[in-house]
Amino acid sequence: MRELELARLVKKVRNDVYQINPMLAGLTTVQRDALDAVKAMRQGDPPDSRT
Repeated sequence: MRELELARLVKKVRNDVYQINPMLAGLTTVQRDALDAVKAMRQGDPPDSRT
């Protein structure tokens, strides 16, 4: 989970409770859309990049 936090994909709310990045959370078909969104990201771009 620490790696997901560092990648800004999740945020720790409290012990054992994490919040997913809103960029990924609002997807309708979560698994497929999330995978497509991750694949579409350019190498090295943070998930909250506005470029």
